[in-house]
Amino acid sequence: MKTIENPKNGARIRGFVHAKRSYDLPVDTSLPFEDSVAVQLLKTFKFLHEKVLEGKYVCKHGDYANDVKIAVLNHEKGHKGAPVVEQGREYTTPQEQLDDERAARFEDRQIAEDNAAGLEGPGLEVDNEGAFASSERAGRF
Repeated sequence: MKTIENPKNGARIRGFVHAKRSYDLPVDTSLPFEDSVAVQLLKTFKFLHEKVLEGKYVCKHGDYANDVKIAVLNHEKGHKGAPVVEQGREYTTPQEQLDDERAARFEDRQIAEDNAAGLEGPGLEVDNEGAFASSERAGRF
């Protein structure tokens, strides 16, 4: 996990896509990212920089460092839960959206065809000759 800082004179990053996930990083903020995402952000946007804390020991949440280990351990006790890494939103390409819509239409058509195949149901009775029993037979007026 690396913490990336977008300085005050930087630009807002919105919709950065990496590994089918979309990431945002507002101006004048620091957020933790997975290592692969952080490397790509730093390569793409030269004004970003990695926030490195000075100290021999660093908090696993990445917001505190000190040369004394007990100080870092006491600091970590104040955190609730595991470190939170910026996950990003799931990104689907326009082609994937079209494919999903086509698949849904195909499934709807299959369901309609399957339902239409079973039209012989209650209400239609077969007489002795195999024709449908009705008061109006073919050829009669």
